[in-house]
Amino acid sequence: WGVPGTWGPLPAGNLQHGIDSEAVGLSPDSFRPDPHREGAETVVGLLVNVDVSDIEAAARFYCAAFQLDPGRRLGPGVLELVGATARIYLLEKAAGSRACHAADGRRAYSRHWTPIHLDFVVDDLDAALARSMSAGGLQEHPIREHAWGRIAVMSDPFGHGYCLIQFSAAGYDAIAAPA
Repeated sequence: WGVPGTWGPLPAGNLQHGIDSEAVGLSPDSFRPDPHREGAETVVGLLVNVDVSDIEAAARFYCAAFQLDPGRRLGPGVLELVGATARIYLLEKAAGSRACHAADGRRAYSRHWTPIHLDFVVDDLDAALARSMSAGGLQEHPIREHAWGRIAVMSDPFGHGYCLIQFSAAGYDAIAAPA
């Protein structure tokens, strides 16, 4: 994945709210009024880290399945993917390695449940589903229809669950109520 500028820190960027917006992959335009929080700005940048056992296989899967592109290599075991609304970092971690020092859990890449998963919002669910399955994804349930749109529940070759979502014209507004 020969990408120019693959080593070194990001250039210093626009510091707002104590966050270097360029360093976390945001443009200065990322700090704008949040339509769901009157008078408030969006100030949190989101990065997604995905542990995988084989970074090259994971790069092939995620790039093919979700039309992402390699961004930068941040060492031999980290690859940045760009093209989504949040940057995705593939982190190569050996199966059986300790996930964190505060828990006894070990990394396993068979299908597993986690309370956090990724939802990929797509314009054409059928095309995205075909692309994802062709890349090695597994469809776990039939497509379901809701007032807010359609959803396919999937898993990647590393056991991580994800969903493909195609919103209806109304999206979540079809079911939303004030909090």
